[in-house]
Formats: sequence, C-alpha cells, structure tokens
Amino acid sequence: IRDARFELLADGEKAVDVTLRGGAADFIALARANRRGEAIGAGRIEISGDLAVAQDVQNLLAELEPDIEEWLASRVGDAAAHRIGRTVRGLLAAGERSAHQLEQDTVDYLRHELLVLPMSDEIERFKREVFALDDAVERCAARIDALRERAALNR
Repeated sequence: IRDARFELLADGEKAVDVTLRGGAADFIALARANRRGEAIGAGRIEISGDLAVAQDVQNLLAELEPDIEEWLASRVGDAAAHRIGRTVRGLLAAGERSAHQLEQDTVDYLRHELLVLPMSDEIERFKREVFALDDAVERCAARIDALRERAALNR
C-alpha cells in the first residue's frame, strides 16, 4: 500500500513496504478466517517487512468478497452458474466435514488405540501439577533468600 494505493508486484525492482508469500488458497483462507473472526494456521502465509502495512493488507483482504458466481454467470449463464456455485459450495462443505471427521478419527486413534496422546483429564492434571511445582519452587526460592538475609545479618 503506497500513497493510498495497493500495488501487487511480482519480482519487481521497486522497494516494497511488506512482502506476503503464500498460495492463492492461503489468501482466500485468510480472508474467510478474518470474516469469521478466526486465525489461520501459522506458516500458511509468510509476512516480512512493515507489520503495520501488513495489517492494512490483511484488513483489505478481509473486505474482499469476490463473487465468482457472478463472474461465471457472464460466461455460462445465470442458471448454470447458480448450479455450479451450489455444487461447489456443497463439495466444499462436504470436504470440510470430511476433514473435520478425519481429524477427529486420527485424534481418537492416536489417543485410544496407540495411546500416544494424553487424555484431556491427564493434560489438566499435568498442568495443575506443573503450576503446583512452580509455586513450590517460588516458595523455596523465597525461603532461601530469607535465610541468606538472616545469615548476612548474623555475621
């Protein structure tokens, strides 16, 4: 974004404020996630340069809402474009459901069959024990400091 203009450069010689690298699907996922108020997985889009400008670009992408069905209608007609759009949306929804189910099945397999992932209650117990240990270490450090101060006063 320069002087209220958005420039998209491909291997240009000009100095740039920010560089975003990622696939088209990654940028579409970013825009969709922003509209839902969610974050996308780390590493899908590489950002370097001025982070304020990157935030402006992210906001711009969030406002983009391309109407592919309208574009398609100008080429194949309204009825065909609507059917294609409905079919694609259905396929995407089925893909998302399948991906979610695969993720859940994988977690269940790793957790219950292979026993390599801890159960939720085990994670919570471990966190409580870590916090308790942290508190005990802090109390021990405070006690050692107090003993050192008392020893220094007795000299």
